[in-house]
Amino acid sequence: MSCLDENTIAAFVDAGSRLAPDDIVRVERHVRDCAKCRGLLSFALSAARPADAITGGGPRDQLGDQDRLAAGSVLERGSEFGRYTVLGLVGRGAMSEVYAAYDPGLDRKVALKILHERGGGADSRSSDRLLREAKAIARLRHPNVVVVHEAGTVAGRMFLAMEYVDGQTLAAWLAEPARTRKEILDVFVAAGHGLGAAHAAGLVHRDFKPQNVMVSSNGAARVTDFGLARDIGALDAALVESGANVADATTDVEQGELPLTRTGELVGTPLFMAPEQFVGGRTDARTDQFGFCVALYRALYNAHPFAGDKLRDLTAAVIAGRVQPAPPKSAVPVWVRRILLRGLSAEPALRWESMEALVASLSRDPARQRRRWFVGVAMGAAVLATFVAARWLRTSESLCRGGPARLAAVWEPATDGDNPSGRRAATRAAFLRTGVDHAADTWQRAARILDRYTADWLRMYGDTCAATHVRGEQSADVLDLRMACLQDRLDGVKALTDVFADANTTVITNAVNAVSALPALERCADVKLLRAVMPSPDSPAMRTRVEALRRDLARTRALNDSGQCAVAVEFRRRLIEQADAVGYQPLQAETLIASMRSGTACFGHDEMLPDARRSAMLAVASHHDEAAAEAAMMMAQMQADRAGDVSRARDWIDLASAIMKRMGKDHPILETWRLQALAVVYDKEGNTHDALATIELAQSLMEKTQGPEHLDYVTALMNEGVILINGKRFAEAQAYYDRAAQLAAKVAGPNHPLVALILANSAEALNLLHRYDDARSAAREALRVWRRAGSSKLYEGFALSTLGESSLGAGRSREAANEFEEALSLLRDDPTPIREAARFGLARALWQSADTRPRALGLARETEAAYQRLHIAGEAANVATWLKVHASK
Repeated sequence: MSCLDENTIAAFVDAGSRLAPDDIVRVERHVRDCAKCRGLLSFALSAARPADAITGGGPRDQLGDQDRLAAGSVLERGSEFGRYTVLGLVGRGAMSEVYAAYDPGLDRKVALKILHERGGGADSRSSDRLLREAKAIARLRHPNVVVVHEAGTVAGRMFLAMEYVDGQTLAAWLAEPARTRKEILDVFVAAGHGLGAAHAAGLVHRDFKPQNVMVSSNGAARVTDFGLARDIGALDAALVESGANVADATTDVEQGELPLTRTGELVGTPLFMAPEQFVGGRTDARTDQFGFCVALYRALYNAHPFAGDKLRDLTAAVIAGRVQPAPPKSAVPVWVRRILLRGLSAEPALRWESMEALVASLSRDPARQRRRWFVGVAMGAAVLATFVAARWLRTSESLCRGGPARLAAVWEPATDGDNPSGRRAATRAAFLRTGVDHAADTWQRAARILDRYTADWLRMYGDTCAATHVRGEQSADVLDLRMACLQDRLDGVKALTDVFADANTTVITNAVNAVSALPALERCADVKLLRAVMPSPDSPAMRTRVEALRRDLARTRALNDSGQCAVAVEFRRRLIEQADAVGYQPLQAETLIASMRSGTACFGHDEMLPDARRSAMLAVASHHDEAAAEAAMMMAQMQADRAGDVSRARDWIDLASAIMKRMGKDHPILETWRLQALAVVYDKEGNTHDALATIELAQSLMEKTQGPEHLDYVTALMNEGVILINGKRFAEAQAYYDRAAQLAAKVAGPNHPLVALILANSAEALNLLHRYDDARSAAREALRVWRRAGSSKLYEGFALSTLGESSLGAGRSREAANEFEEALSLLRDDPTPIREAARFGLARALWQSADTRPRALGLARETEAAYQRLHIAGEAANVATWLKVHASK
């Protein structure tokens, strides 16, 4: 955009309220690169600042941002905190300040939580708490938990960069008048699901209160402030200094809240603390239940459940379990009070068995159920209606207990011992029979992921059934739609375990990747999206045939994902023929897409490009929107990355974006693919800045939806390294490769093909850093893993070409020529930039010998022409420059 005019600057300074969100983003992007406008905007922000915007500090011209930060002053709008630009103070507490801020690296708004203190023993404890908070939340992936992006230190001050929630704390939300009981329960139930996710991750919050829950503008609740979180089962006794006597404390209990205690180092906020926290006992998930129920009790009754004007009296009441009677004329139903009283039990064992059980009970309003049961029943038949309703409920619930039986033939849950049975035992035995040294470790990794996946499947199966047969919340038509999706997911698990039961070396190498590639279960809960995913045939006979072919499609996916290329290619060919014979376009599109997901590991670029185009056309024609968007993004990636045609790639991305918009529903996985395709386009255009910002947005979304240990996330990290390489930032690229390699080895094992790909890319960065011996080691290890896995010639050629660059850089031109020759022999029929890099490498190696210089010039000219055909202008120019220098010699 052009430089900012005075009206735009004035509108932006006015808290952005007079600008549309897209315009705000454009202004922020522009001032990052325009020093003149950045200065004007900074001056305008400073002039617009209220006189009392800074407390405890001197005038702006006497105190810089970092000095002001070190002095503990409130940061003003427009000031810098590390790489972040402060947008305004959101809140300030005893230990920290929270600011709205802008992160230019990821082009997004964040919440910065900055500790007040610096130095000293108490402040060291605060820093430990903050780091613990970052680590705790980073382990959670749930829509009701605030995401932490980064933790670090600036000017001696610890900070967290977190997801910015456009809303207010639950405490502020509750303070607003006219909150109904249903609204309060809905928000607390959502927060309870967030706590349940923490417990499932092995964490206990230990300081749950309304101030630690954010309610967004659309009513969604997210739990935050995990600074007191510890592993479940950890003793708090060590956190109580010897000699502390809670019973002697005389601190007044105000209706707001007591501060986090310092004397005696009690951990928690006393108004919400459980008995075991007061006495320094063991905390677990039931500790959070207690704080949750205290907060909900106060929200519903406008009173604390335990009496006491002094901390000493409150402590005694909590430890004794003396809950106050309900206030006179309270409108809180008896069933809610019973739930709360159980959660407020002084003895942890008497509380609810889990947080999820507690919130499930809060979600079941008996009055609403009774109204559903008794609609249309005559008053005179009340007794009979009660009997019929109760019997119907028991029958309906029994209908929803079939999940374990369905799963039993596919995958058995883990047992306490090391004696698996059924399919679980068969796959483990098959892995061990291969004799591969890491077979047992790989099976355990894959089995753990399958355990999580199938446990989630069971929960969703039960909830889907109950939504129709027990709660009456969804129609039979929707039930059929969701169950068909769940059956498709179960067919995928069965197909994969069938492949595992006949494992070979290649299957073991790709096992973790194959399990991680199982389709997301969350889609089965999204009815609108399901209607767009795979339209159902009208004819019963057609439906039967399509369902049979979809089971075969699941096997195709399993073969592709497990690296069984030879078998997958033949199976794919037959399946495409059968799908074409049936003529059902949505299935034809899905069949083509499924075989392409394995990419060049199994199929060549020349084969994939027409299939991707055909699948996109079939999906668009049949209104199979999800398949259409995915195929369009595959086309975009291949056009940009393989064919070098950025213009066409952008057209395909635009098509995918339009289809996703038509779907009318957020689709996080499709959005991550779109962002990655766009990052490739930016990179090919030489726009490193936007390429990095886009790939980092994709990573951020992946962290929320798939988690930081998913192989797709690891791949995105590696791709960021590729972008940095193309931007000539070699050392930064190497750091990303190191991180990606460590994470890939942790998740999938050291012999996974993705580890090899990261190592080969790392070798390229090391060559550019002139660390040739390190590069050679990395490239050789990549080649070893790929050959052992039976990967495609493209990968082997890439590793050999990188080896050749190492040899050439080290002055071993003859050795380099042999390695480039071998790479070219593998890549001869694959017109990709990798082949041309090997060809130009061979030209440079041959130039070192006078008698091979004519061939070197010929190879270089072929390479220049090929790069021009591929529309890779930068590389073509590099080769042209080399030819200009050497052709005249």
